[in-house]
Amino acid sequence: MQYKKTDMKILLIEPPFERFIGQRCEWYPIGLTSIATLLHEHGYTTKVYNAEHDNSLRYINTEVYLNSYNRYKECLNDDGNYIWQEIIHAITEFDPDIVGISVKSVKIPTTIKIAEICKRINKNIIVVTGGFHATNRPEDLLRSEHIDIVVRGEGEETFLQLVNSISSGSHGFDNINGISFKGTDGAIINTQDRELMGALDNIPFPMRELIWGYEKYTPEQLGWIMTSRGCPYDCAYCNSKTIWNRRVRFVGLDRIFEEIRHLKKAFNATHITFMDDSFTVNRKRILEFCQMLIEQKIGITWSCLTRADLVDEEIVCRMKDAGCVKFDIGIESGSERIQKLINKGIDFSDVRRAAGIFKKCGMFWTGFFMMGFPTETKDDILKTLSFMKEVRPNWAYLSIFTPYPGSKFYDMAKNDGMISDDEDRSSFSHQSPNNCFSKDISNEEFRAITKVMFKEFNSYNNSLASLLRRAQSRKYHKNPKNFIRDARKALSWLKN
Repeated sequence: MQYKKTDMKILLIEPPFERFIGQRCEWYPIGLTSIATLLHEHGYTTKVYNAEHDNSLRYINTEVYLNSYNRYKECLNDDGNYIWQEIIHAITEFDPDIVGISVKSVKIPTTIKIAEICKRINKNIIVVTGGFHATNRPEDLLRSEHIDIVVRGEGEETFLQLVNSISSGSHGFDNINGISFKGTDGAIINTQDRELMGALDNIPFPMRELIWGYEKYTPEQLGWIMTSRGCPYDCAYCNSKTIWNRRVRFVGLDRIFEEIRHLKKAFNATHITFMDDSFTVNRKRILEFCQMLIEQKIGITWSCLTRADLVDEEIVCRMKDAGCVKFDIGIESGSERIQKLINKGIDFSDVRRAAGIFKKCGMFWTGFFMMGFPTETKDDILKTLSFMKEVRPNWAYLSIFTPYPGSKFYDMAKNDGMISDDEDRSSFSHQSPNNCFSKDISNEEFRAITKVMFKEFNSYNNSLASLLRRAQSRKYHKNPKNFIRDARKALSWLKN
C-alpha cells in the first residue's frame, strides 16, 4: 500500500501498568510526545495515547501500592477490564496505520497484548516498539508475532526515518540505523546503532496538544520538561546510559524559557517538574538559569532531581530565590558496603552535608532509597532505615531493587542464574513485592522485611511534621489551586 504523508496515521501508546494497580498518573509521556511532535511537523497525522492516565483514580501510598501490586497480573488476562476496552476503542476510533509503543521492562506483557489487539483490529497495522527494554533486549519483543519492528536508542530521528520509508512504500529497512526486525527467514536483523542527535534545540519541544484527551490533564501534569539528556555517572543499577550515553547534552536556556512561557500561556501551568537525570550537573548553567528566572519574573515554582554531591549552599539558596520548591535526591543505601557496590560515587558525608544545607535554606527535599541489592543482607537494609531517620528528608521514598536490562547488576543477576530469558516481566518493577535478587536473604525473609520497611517509611511520611513541611514547600499563597489539589491528595493518601 502506498501512502501520502497526509494519509498516514500514527498512534503512539504508553501502555498501562500502574493504572491496573489503582495508582493515579501525574505525568505525560515526554518521549512519545517528542516523537509525535516531530512527526506532526513533517506532515503526519499523529496522536499520543497515554493508557496510564485516569484522573478519577486516587493517590495511594507505597505500602498500599505494594499490597495492590498483584492486581496488575490479575488484569493482564481480563479482557473485560475497562482499561482494555478503552484501548480497543482508542485504536479502533483512530484507525492508525502505524502504532508505536513505549516499553519499560514491567510493561512488556501489556505491550504484547496491545500489539495483539492492533493486529486483531487490523492485521495491516505496523506495530513498532521502543524504549529502554526494547533497546537492550529487542529479541524479547520480536519473539511476539504481533510486533514488527523495534526502535533502539534515541527515538525521534529513527522513528521519523522509519515512517518516511513506510510512507514511500519501501519494504526494506536495512538502511535505517537503530532498528531491529525479523527477516524473511524469521531471524532477527539488528541494523547499525544510530548516533545520538547533536543540538537538542533542533528538536521541537513536545506539543501536549497531540496527547489524546490532553484537556483532562491538570496544568501540573503537563508541566514536565527535560532540559538535558544523559548522565555522566555509572550507577550499577541504572540503564540510562544505554540510550543517552554518559555524555550530557543540554537544551539551550532560551529554548527552555520558550517552552515554559508556552506552558503558562496555553495551559496555565505555574509549576514545572524538571526531569533531567541530574539537574545541577552543570553548576554554571543552573546559576545562569536561576538568574534569568529571577530577572524575567516568569512566576513559576519548580522541582528537580539531582545528586547530594552536586549541591552547595549558594546554589540551593539561588534556586530557592528562583522558585525552586523541591529537590529529589537519590541516596539508595545506608550501608557503606552497598554504597561501594552500587558505584553511585557519593558517601554519607555528601548526604549529611546536603541535608544540612536544605534545612538551613528551608528547602523541601525527598530522599530516594532502595532495598534488595545483590549480596545485601538484612543488616544492610536496616542500616538504610537508620540512615533515612538520621538525615531526615522531608519525604522518604523506598523502592525494591530490580535489575533492568543494560545495567551492570542485570548482567550480574543473569550470570548468577537469577534471571532467565523467559522471566516473568510483570514483576520487573522497582515496586514489585515479588522481587528478591539478593542471594544472602531468603525470599520469605525478604518479603517480611519489605513489609516492615514500607510500613516504617509510610509512617514516617504520614507524620504531621512531614505533611506540614510539604504543605509549606508548595507556596499556596502563589498558587491557591495547589492547595485544593493537595488537600484532596492528602485526604486520599491518609484514607489508605
